[in-house]
Order: sequence, then C-alpha cells, then structure tokens
Amino acid sequence: MSKSFREISVSALNQRLEKARQDKQTAGGILRIIRRGEVCYEHAVGYANVEAGTPITRKSIFRLYSMTKPVTMTALMQLYERGLISPEDPLTKFYPEVSHMPVAIEEADGSVRYEKQKRPPTIRELYTMTSGIPYGGDDSVAARKIRDAFDLAPETANADELMHTLATEGALCFQPGEKWMYGFSHDILGAVIAKVTGMRLGEYMRKNIFEPLSMNDTGFFVPKEKHSRLVTAYEGKDGELRPMTEPEYLDHFLQDAPFHSGGGGLTSTLDDYAKFCQMLLYGGEYQGERLLSAKTVQMMASNQLNDAQMASFGWRDRGYGYGVGMRTLLSKRMLNGSVGEFGWDGMMGCWMAVDPQEDMTLVYLQNAMPYATVGWSMMPIIYGGLV
Repeated sequence: MSKSFREISVSALNQRLEKARQDKQTAGGILRIIRRGEVCYEHAVGYANVEAGTPITRKSIFRLYSMTKPVTMTALMQLYERGLISPEDPLTKFYPEVSHMPVAIEEADGSVRYEKQKRPPTIRELYTMTSGIPYGGDDSVAARKIRDAFDLAPETANADELMHTLATEGALCFQPGEKWMYGFSHDILGAVIAKVTGMRLGEYMRKNIFEPLSMNDTGFFVPKEKHSRLVTAYEGKDGELRPMTEPEYLDHFLQDAPFHSGGGGLTSTLDDYAKFCQMLLYGGEYQGERLLSAKTVQMMASNQLNDAQMASFGWRDRGYGYGVGMRTLLSKRMLNGSVGEFGWDGMMGCWMAVDPQEDMTLVYLQNAMPYATVGWSMMPIIYGGLV
C-alpha cells in the first residue's frame, strides 16, 4: 500500500465502489488515484459486460460523455495560445448565421416573447456556458427548438451543416452573458476548432493531444479491432440493470460519425485519461510533451463567472465556481478538499479531479444511467485518506 494513503480509506473506497454495484448504480467501475507521481490507489469492481461475465480492466473502453469537454477546452486553448481565437471573438465571426437566432423569453403566464440578440455570444461565453444556448433535454421553448433543429438535421450532417441548422432553427434561452446554463456551447466550440484549423475535431485532437500523450485508445469512435473492449452501457430501473443497446448508446460509438461532439463524444480508457489529467496537473506538460503553458492551465482552472452567473451555477452550493469547461473549488463549504481542485464528470457517471496542492489526480470510469453521484461521494473518502 502507498505511504501517501491510509489503509482505512482504501477499505472505505473499496466498499463504496462495491456498494455502487450492489445498488445497481452501475454494473462496474474502475478508480485510479495518482499522488506525488505514484499510483496510490487503483481498484476495479464489476463487469464490462454482465451477461458475458467480462470484468472491467484498465484497458476497458468507456463513453466519456461530458468528460470530453476538458479535452475540447484543451484544444481550444491551444488555438488561443497561438492567437487563432480570442475569448472576445463573437461566434458570428465563424458562423454569421448565428446572429439570426432569437432569444425565447418565457413569461410567468406561460406566454413566450421573442427578442433579438443584443449581441452574439462570444467564445468566452461559450466556454463558460453563459452563451444562452441550451441542450435540448428540458421542456423550455429554447430547448425544444434546439431539439427540433437536431431532428431536422440529417444524420450525414457535418459540423458546418449542423451549425447552419442550429442557427436557423434554434433559439437562445436568455441574452448572452446573463446566466450560466449547461448546454450545447462546447459542441459549438468543437465546430469552431474544426473551422479554424481546417481539420475534423477528432483529427486535430489526435495530432495535438492524443499522439503527444500516447492516448492510443481515445477517440470519437471505437475501431473494429477494439469493439470487444467497449463496455456495455446499462440503465438501472426497478432494481435491475438493463443493457442499453439503442443506436445512440452503441452503434454511434462503433463507427465514425460526420459530426464529432466536442461536448460529449469521446471514448477512452483509464490509462489514457489518467495521462490527460497528469498533463493538466503538471501545468500542460507530460513526459516531455508540452500541450499548454502553465499559465493557460491556471486560467482554465480559475473561476470565470461573475456574481449574476454564479447565482445559476449548480455547483455553487458545493463550494465550486466554473472555469474553462471545468468546476473549480473556491471554498471548503461541503468538501474536505483543496481550494483550486478542478475537474468535471460525465452523463454515465465518469468523474475526474486534478488537485495541484496535493499533487494528485483521480479518474473514475463507469457507464450507467441514470447519473449517480458515485464520483462526488468518493471525494470525502479520498481526502480523508491522505497522509
């Protein structure tokens, strides 16, 4: 056992992971903690495929969903460092048709009033999720219009074609910069990266992030020779786990799609994503490969929200602010952690954290729905175990 982690906490983490499996929050998961340059904890429970009895291993491939976002933001900040993108750039610089998207204001009496944009969203408002462009998952008018826009776009639509449909058929839910709202902003930034570089998002990431870090099992689809390593996604319902075999959870990840989702499309392994986290921990450099400057990583991990935007940020009550695509701990209101710890998570339960103060990273991977706070629930145990 590592000298930087208490034995009682090792037992508590093992039990927490096993409880998640027994409670059908997941079919299985794997957690790695690296501190002071050594793996001080690693443990896997459960199965990559329950029906086949295939165990989860460090080589199992998981759908990252929103844990794609920190990777996309790394790509974006590389372009920022090269002077190719500015936080102040309006989105209309890259997609002029966005200027026509209305702002759908829902009144207290249930009526809807449409306003023109006072100004277009900026790159900064996109990377801080204050653009006003929502996801299509709720019942707001703007979300429904975003959802309808995606339904109208053909499956063969590339990034530019999808952006055109989104701009002509979608709507904002508030004026840019007014609030924080989780939404489609980082997918849009993925399209901007492709536009600026002249490369597909996955191609740019491969050349500028994955190959330098030797992240050989990370990408926007799983190649045929690795299909057997993709874990089965499960849905917990009525005390049982159901394999999710719908195309959007399976086939979508087995073949290259015309549109690479910068907000949630990557697949990866424990080994690969741990390298990415170590790069962030070491200020943008890993094993002699520098992806970003230390100053830029500090910017990414710094709170970017003003008071009005913080009021609508869901992690505020846990003591967090929001940086460039990641939460960042501002106060120890609900966590015995370090101010400055930063990271993010994903729809199927993946979780990552980077703590420069403790020289520590952690990566937890699972693929199950509905979203369960397994990663967050392990944080007090992890910090309680540090010596």
